[in-house]
Amino acid sequence: MKDALTALENTPLTTFLVVGGIVLIVLALAGGFSDKIKIPPERQRLTGIVGVVFLIIGVGLYLLAPETGDQITENPTQTPIGTATIVPSPTPTPPTAATAEPKTFVQTFDVAKSWPIGQYNDTVLRLENGVYIMEVAGAEQTAWSTADDRFADGIFSLEGALLEGDSAASYGIVWRSDTNADEFYAFQVDADGLVWIGRCLNACAERVMLVGSGWFESDAVRTGYNQTNVLRVEADGSAFTFFINGVEVGRSVDAARSEGTIGVIVETANGERTVARFDNFTVISADN
Repeated sequence: MKDALTALENTPLTTFLVVGGIVLIVLALAGGFSDKIKIPPERQRLTGIVGVVFLIIGVGLYLLAPETGDQITENPTQTPIGTATIVPSPTPTPPTAATAEPKTFVQTFDVAKSWPIGQYNDTVLRLENGVYIMEVAGAEQTAWSTADDRFADGIFSLEGALLEGDSAASYGIVWRSDTNADEFYAFQVDADGLVWIGRCLNACAERVMLVGSGWFESDAVRTGYNQTNVLRVEADGSAFTFFINGVEVGRSVDAARSEGTIGVIVETANGERTVARFDNFTVISADN
């Protein structure tokens, strides 16, 4: 009985109406069903009319129903559609300007390269055991030797020592030299611990002091003969900073020369022959 009720419950309404309508029409025409169901003659016409109405409604609902079936589902559950998340594009980072890599120039004097070798008037230049030897004769002589390499800004460093001559004789580093005009910057020390920093004009016949008013004393200098001193100049445009053996000894600003060659310098004292040695000339420069 329960199965029969379940089947009736699941029977589509259109089928129920059509079948019911046909049954009522048959009963109206037959006047009943065997001996158990009898329809009085006065009600056969009404039964037939009801059957026809059921039949028409059932067929109509069937024709109007969706093609997928007779059942109409109210308020069907809809599958939610995912919401698209818009991720903003990252703001492009503007390219940074390329920074020029510093160039390093190192002269160890194992070979001469572009450095002069030979005798020039009272000056003899030679390589000896991996160092550059500068020998100058005569009283109060100033001699310098430059390579072909040209630089503007950078860090200039040189090792030097006095081998022979009066203790007041000096040696040092040259930068931004103009050979044609005999003009350059020079940074010199002597064996007594004195320092001179300035600009030479007309082959040092004229001098412009950059630090102090002339020679000045510095404890940073290693005094005596064959004592290596490391002279370093940091040149940035017209600004200069000077170091001896890693100790700052002065600063200056001078815009007279912006670039030139590099070199070494020796200055005699008291008429004695002077010999100095140089090694490991290094330039770290960002020049193109």
